[in-house]
Amino acid sequence: MVIGTTITPTPAWVINLLVGSGRWRENQNSPPKGMNGLALGFSSALIGQFQTETLPGFSFENYASLSNRRFLNVPRETHNLQANFIKELGPHSLKFGWITEIARLNNTDFKTAAFSFARGLTSGPNAAAASTVSGNSIASFLLGTGASGSAPIAAAIAVTSPYHGA
Repeated sequence: MVIGTTITPTPAWVINLLVGSGRWRENQNSPPKGMNGLALGFSSALIGQFQTETLPGFSFENYASLSNRRFLNVPRETHNLQANFIKELGPHSLKFGWITEIARLNNTDFKTAAFSFARGLTSGPNAAAASTVSGNSIASFLLGTGASGSAPIAAAIAVTSPYHGA
């Protein structure tokens, strides 16, 4: 939103004043928000290390991933004030002005754990040898033999969120 006015105190002076403000919010609420890995059998000690209360994410080699493990809330706002002046000096116009702006960003972006599963440990006849024709990442998942996992933790959390893990 911008509100402005133009003032002409004399025929040689023109003053233009503008005040503006804007607000935009990016918000991503994961469908399992408020749920956590306890529903999947994870221990409360492990769940306590996660950043947010969403189900962990699972990715499978050659299959679609499961779960959106993110809580994102980023409100942004900006406010500005601008003054522009024109002074007519015979055949010349002298133009000058001033603007000030404040922009605020309050970023809350938390993710819970992510686990990935590959075909490696279910490929045969030798699970230690990589194969593109045998094994299945869903079978590795069902056996509990993950390929990797991570639980990102932000270095400094300045914003308190009701969805922050216990």
